[in-house]
Amino acid sequence: MSPPSAPSRIVVAIPVLNEAATLPAVLRAALSTGDWPVLVLDGGSTDGSAEIITRSAAHFPRLVPLPNPRRTQAHALNRAADWAADYGAEILVRLDAHARYPRGYVSTAARMVEATCSDSVVSLRLPDPDICASRWQRAAALFLRHPIGHRGVIYRNPKSRAAPVTHGHHAAFRLSAFLALGGYDTRLDAAEDLDFDRRLIAAGGRIFLQTSHAVTYLPRNRPVSIFQQYLRNGQGRHQCDPLPAPLRLTLLPVAILLTFLWPLPLLALALALLLCIHASRRSPQLSLHVTVVACAAYSGFSLGRIGLTTRNFRRETISRRATVHRA
Repeated sequence: MSPPSAPSRIVVAIPVLNEAATLPAVLRAALSTGDWPVLVLDGGSTDGSAEIITRSAAHFPRLVPLPNPRRTQAHALNRAADWAADYGAEILVRLDAHARYPRGYVSTAARMVEATCSDSVVSLRLPDPDICASRWQRAAALFLRHPIGHRGVIYRNPKSRAAPVTHGHHAAFRLSAFLALGGYDTRLDAAEDLDFDRRLIAAGGRIFLQTSHAVTYLPRNRPVSIFQQYLRNGQGRHQCDPLPAPLRLTLLPVAILLTFLWPLPLLALALALLLCIHASRRSPQLSLHVTVVACAAYSGFSLGRIGLTTRNFRRETISRRATVHRA
């Protein structure tokens, strides 16, 4: 499909893979204001997402469906960046189909790139238990809202303030900087955002955390899905920072026990979470659910982090000596 005729400095990219439940609201947020093209890159959805995209494109000429046969978010964003460069855009805004966005998010993210002289703007990414559809999803949101769950990560902490950072949840890129660094590394199973931020900082780039328009993240709604998500995250982290082989062999029995037997260390974590939920008096009936979510998250990440099912690699095709030049 050809790009919209009206020029725009902003292009919005939305990677999609089986997000039919949340996709309509994300499309409304992207299309409700502004005149920018909205690229929706479907990785082969089978849950009705493709039909939603087709129907929306028929009503909104600015919506541009693009296939993403390689399925991953990294491939989707790289293709979107190439499309945006051919279109003549200067800023690429990324939206997650598994989230909700406040009005004005796109324009704010794009404006902050210029206002802060940054190459990347990142946003707070906060779950809200009150809008979750199921008990498991609410439990995952409660887990992620607590310091035990978000572990003090700056873009997951509601107390964080706007400031330059070294990593965060990607909201907008200066397109020239994104392309100068080769975009996301598509060899990574996950953590492509962490890898990109490291390369951007090493190249003299600047990342800024904006806090005025937080993303409302919608967690996975089944323990199995949460386990799979954190397993991929652990695999990506292992590819970015491989653990020494002796340490991996030492941690392997512990990771297996945490996954299948739930021994005393995990029991201690479970008790801590139970006390946390009961003390908050918010949803004590979800204490068991939160405990299972914690088990799924930590065991999945642990298995991925020690590299049981992935490979190490050294960066060769994307130069770490690239530099970023701001106009």
